[in-house]
Amino acid sequence: MSTNTLYFNIFMNWLAFFNQICDDKSVIYLLCLDAKVERNLRDIGLNCSFTEIHDVSGYGKVHLWYLRAYLTRDLLSSGYDVLMTDSDSIWLSNPFPYLQRFRESHIISQRGVFPPDVSSKLGATLCMGFVYIKSDNLTIRFWNEMELLLMTSKNADDQGQINRYFFLNGLRYGKVLGFLHTVESDTGKFIYTQGQRSIELFKLPAINGTMIVTLLPHEFFRRICEGVNIKLILNSTVAHCKVPRFTVDTQQKYPDRGTAKMKELDSFSLW
Repeated sequence: MSTNTLYFNIFMNWLAFFNQICDDKSVIYLLCLDAKVERNLRDIGLNCSFTEIHDVSGYGKVHLWYLRAYLTRDLLSSGYDVLMTDSDSIWLSNPFPYLQRFRESHIISQRGVFPPDVSSKLGATLCMGFVYIKSDNLTIRFWNEMELLLMTSKNADDQGQINRYFFLNGLRYGKVLGFLHTVESDTGKFIYTQGQRSIELFKLPAINGTMIVTLLPHEFFRRICEGVNIKLILNSTVAHCKVPRFTVDTQQKYPDRGTAKMKELDSFSLW
């Protein structure tokens, strides 16, 4: 998870829900994007990896998507399974008993519809706001490739590029997927073959194998909350409610994106 000063209250709201499920905050790996939020977290007994926005890639730029891929690869390589969760992905109950049903899956994700060029063909996509990645040779090699791809991309976006990579390399589920109102998971697979650039850069033996991907049901891992009964939202395991596009109108109403997210969460009884 990452946060900065503008989103500090959003993270604290997430933490309030997390504390109702788990009292062990040592499992949280937090990326702080400015010095002030690092100090704020230290004051409440939380540590974080701190980075200013400067070049760490050697390509004259850095962005959050690259940092997420870099840290995910580092954690996976150290033997940790990684659950990436956005600070507006509110945990209403413990997600791990549900995730543990899919012991054969390498990646387990909330379902979304971005990028639309992939969801228009498959019916749904992986949403990187709540995604569980198991540490093994395939996922480590794959995140090596994602780090390299995002490091050099002019229009980096991890959700867009990961879903396009999976689709172009053969990920299929055996049917066109549903999105809204789904109550069952869907599992697909494809043959992953490590790219030559990744092999050369990271100096790891080439590997290939079947990668298994599971998409969670929308009714329990909710992405769309607009127009949904509040009781249904609160019965979700995780509610990651999509905030309307930050247009000129919403910018006039709210001074920053953090405030807009706060108001949106509050409207769904998630604040």
